[in-house]
Amino acid sequence: MTAFIKYQPYLPKDRVINLTLPDLLVCTICDGIAWLPVACRNCEKPFCLPCIETWKTEREDLITCPHSCSEFIQRACPPSIIHILNTLQVTCRYKTNGCAETLSYNNLEKHEKGCGYRLMTCSGCDEKIVQKDFQEHENNCALVLLTCKECMSVYQRHQQDQHTEITCLRVQLHQLRDRMTQKEKDYNDKQHALESQVNDLNQILAQISI
Repeated sequence: MTAFIKYQPYLPKDRVINLTLPDLLVCTICDGIAWLPVACRNCEKPFCLPCIETWKTEREDLITCPHSCSEFIQRACPPSIIHILNTLQVTCRYKTNGCAETLSYNNLEKHEKGCGYRLMTCSGCDEKIVQKDFQEHENNCALVLLTCKECMSVYQRHQQDQHTEITCLRVQLHQLRDRMTQKEKDYNDKQHALESQVNDLNQILAQISI
């Protein structure tokens, strides 16, 4: 799903390389190119759907149009505006990370969702890595947590050599002892509960026979 920050443009104007009619395409709320555009029925000015939804929730009574109409009544964006938007050529939002792609407006979101230059956070070192290099980084990061399949111990990759077969067997032995101790405790608890019930029943029987 597309991520939005309140009143900040998802698509800034400076990312469009062939912007010739900005007055027709800019959302006056965020000052970016209208994204998921809807329009005002009175003035037909386009707005980003998330922008106008936020705008409406912040107004308790009459919802005025951000473009100075007396009232905002939402409608679908005019086909002529949609056509112009779809002619725009836009640089990827991850250009600063190395992506050199230029996309049409209507193909932009699909590309950016799967762009190899999106930043991902390593689960070990918290370093930001571009997606195309992420798996290789995590496969070699010394701080990534590993889990032993035999004893389920968790340790960082750089500690892997310390988790020897003998260490693993010792851990499994401790786990087995802990399980036995817990089972013994559970058994004793059940036995005490049964003895208590028997004592209660004996007291009831004694009272009945009096």
